[in-house]
Amino acid sequence: MGKLRDDLKRGKQAERQVHRILETKFGKLIHDPNQFANFDFYNERFSVEHKDRNINHDQFGDLYMERAKYDKYLKLRERGIRCFIVWSCLDGKYVWEFEDQFRGDDAVFVDCVEHIDRGTHIQSSVVTHVECAYMKKFDALVI
Repeated sequence: MGKLRDDLKRGKQAERQVHRILETKFGKLIHDPNQFANFDFYNERFSVEHKDRNINHDQFGDLYMERAKYDKYLKLRERGIRCFIVWSCLDGKYVWEFEDQFRGDDAVFVDCVEHIDRGTHIQSSVVTHVECAYMKKFDALVI
C-alpha cells in the first residue's frame, strides 16, 4: 500500500497548494475533507476536482479521471452546479468544464478500463478521457 499512500499524500499536498489559486476563478471554495470525494472543492455554484500530474498536459493526447466523477457531475448539473476539473501538470494548469458526452465530437469518451499500478497491486478503474484539445489554460478561464 506504500505507493497508494504516497499518491494520496501527494494529492492532498497539491490540493493545499492549489486551493487559493482555484479561488481566483471560482470564488470562496470549501475543501472537502473526504479524501475519496468525487470533487475536492465546492461552493454553491461550482464543484472542482484537482489532479496533480507529473507530465506535460499533452504528453499522451488526453488526460483522464475516474468515471465516478463524471457520474456525479450528471447529478450535480440537475441542481445547476457547474463542474470543472483542473490538472496541474509540468507545463501549467489546465481546466475542462464537464459537459454532456453526447455532443457529437470526441471531447470525451468513457467506459475505458485502465490498469493503474498502485505499487502493491494493479487497480482496474473505469475512466473518462478528455482530449487535450478541449482543455484551456487555467489562466484563460473566464466564468
